[in-house]
Amino acid sequence: MKREDFVAGLNSQLEMSVDEQADILYESLKQDGETLTSIIAIEELAELQKEISKQLRGEGNFYDLLQEMADVDISLANLMVMHDISSSELRKVMTVKIDREKKRIGR
Repeated sequence: MKREDFVAGLNSQLEMSVDEQADILYESLKQDGETLTSIIAIEELAELQKEISKQLRGEGNFYDLLQEMADVDISLANLMVMHDISSSELRKVMTVKIDREKKRIGR
């Protein structure tokens, strides 16, 4: 997405319910199929990696980072649907992982 279009969307009154977002992503997944959706997820992760690298070199842009993070989040939502992973399951796994981090930092 062009940065100008992205920023314009951020500054607009665009709203979409969580249910509407889920419906659109489900239709997109159904249309594209699991293989293409998985390939797109891999590509989006690589694009985020590239943007993080730019940030570390001082060449990054806040809106580009934000956009890539959103793309990865959308890809993760698609992967959750594809692999029948619920939000509560993912949160539980995150809690286990964050607890490990808590112990690592001595809290």
